[in-house]
Amino acid sequence: MPKNTDDTLLLAAKKIVSQCDRCGTCLPVCPLFEAKNVEASSARGKNVIARALTEGGLEPTPEMLAKVNFCLLCRACVDICPSKIATDEAMINIRQYLVNQTGAANTRYKAMGGILKSRGMVKLAAGSLALLRKLGLNSVFPYGMVPEEYTRAHFLAAFSGPAALGQKAPPSDVAVTAATKVAYFEAAACG
Repeated sequence: MPKNTDDTLLLAAKKIVSQCDRCGTCLPVCPLFEAKNVEASSARGKNVIARALTEGGLEPTPEMLAKVNFCLLCRACVDICPSKIATDEAMINIRQYLVNQTGAANTRYKAMGGILKSRGMVKLAAGSLALLRKLGLNSVFPYGMVPEEYTRAHFLAAFSGPAALGQKAPPSDVAVTAATKVAYFEAAACG
């Protein structure tokens, strides 16, 4: 990759992360920070890493790429941030910069990227997985290679209502169908 492309990636990331005032509002909403409880896994930690890379405080290494790749790009941090820091965009730029600098993108990563950027290939892969499940051949493959179907009903049963709040799941006699609706209400302070 030409050097100027890397410079452009760094400048774009620096412009974003330099706006972060490190208030910590992003910490409670980051699913990875909740899982690891390590600052580097939060948006604030990722912004500090990006800032250090852009200012020369850290060297581009495969280890840095692994830390930056540990981000879901879910934008939960962006939505809650008072300054609306686009950490996800900064991470995309930093990831590309680190891949260019370290050559850390392996063949499997490149192949998966090639498949995912082609709508036709995604449809073909999804159809193949559905066929393997329908034929019952998914049990032949190692665990996780051909996952069970995960439908909207599965999602609603696992993540809606009390289950999403960490409370007891609804009774098993409650049917979750495609017509099931979920509503969330914010509790207002009384008084």
